[in-house]
Amino acid sequence: MRRGRPDTTRRQGETERAGRGREGLEKFPDDAELLFRLGTTQLQQGQAAEAAGTFKRLLILAVAYEGIGDLGAAAQARGMDEEGA
Repeated sequence: MRRGRPDTTRRQGETERAGRGREGLEKFPDDAELLFRLGTTQLQQGQAAEAAGTFKRLLILAVAYEGIGDLGAAAQARGMDEEGA
């Protein structure tokens, strides 16, 4: 049985993983793990510009998430619960 070259087989696997990651992001567009994996795969495939965009989105989401956490802490400090303002 003849097998493909290791580098070709590796690239095919990366392409398949990237495709699955994109499918996952269609369902869960703010999933940090999926974004990180996609960005990493893009870098490995030499797609630096695409990876930069993916990592930028990841950073924007991280900042937004941190901001939400700070709002929650501020609400708790003021004695507000989740149901009432």
